[in-house]
Amino acid sequence: MNNISISKNIAIKTQSQIDLRVDIYDGISPETIIKKNILLFPGGSWFTSNYKPLVERFAIPLAKLGYRCITAQYRVAKESTWPGQLQDVSAILEWLDKTQYTSDFGNNRVLIAGKSAGGHLALMSPLVNEMSENLPTIAGVIGLAPVIDIGAALTRDDIANILGPKPSEKYIRNASPLEHVTLKYPPTLLIHGTSDDRVHHAPTLDMYQRLEKLGVPADLLLLAGKDHSFDSEPEISRLMVSVIDLFISRYIC
Repeated sequence: MNNISISKNIAIKTQSQIDLRVDIYDGISPETIIKKNILLFPGGSWFTSNYKPLVERFAIPLAKLGYRCITAQYRVAKESTWPGQLQDVSAILEWLDKTQYTSDFGNNRVLIAGKSAGGHLALMSPLVNEMSENLPTIAGVIGLAPVIDIGAALTRDDIANILGPKPSEKYIRNASPLEHVTLKYPPTLLIHGTSDDRVHHAPTLDMYQRLEKLGVPADLLLLAGKDHSFDSEPEISRLMVSVIDLFISRYIC
């Protein structure tokens, strides 16, 4: 499949006077239906939420495989502290549920993927299904160099304090994906470089081990010697697209 339909700069909701926008890359073919919706969130250290780099690396290649990829923004630290970003996920899922993007092929299940800060949001996103039963089900999550130990991340000057001034230890723990891994956690794919000096890969290993201990379906790909920007390398991004496709075919019905 090579044909895709593209819809850009769609404003779906205003949150705190910020217009949340998405682009949609739709795999189309007369012989097949759309496989799954994949919602993609960018990184940016909570300073920015620019989803344009996701397009060539992930959205278009995955759309060519038959997926509907939705590249989306969320409010950054200066616009909203945590958990405002989870509210943005809820808003996007609510919008999806009211459009043909979940109803047109009888499937209201969505996968959520993200890089770095967006990876943190992807791994925290299952909480929205706990807060509301009326949203599309998050069928799987994908973290690419995800921020998991948010407390350690916020000690860096080049990462915005998404938790606000002087967050309590309880607040920090509650914003960590590790604190929310249960038997009901969705299938998870984790990808990280072992030479990442911005977001260390050790918490990603911890997340994988906790998922494995609970019997939650999980795949882990560690890229030896790769730093935080590993997905900017074309051969690596192509590998990641293949790994994502395999992960979905194995675990997401």
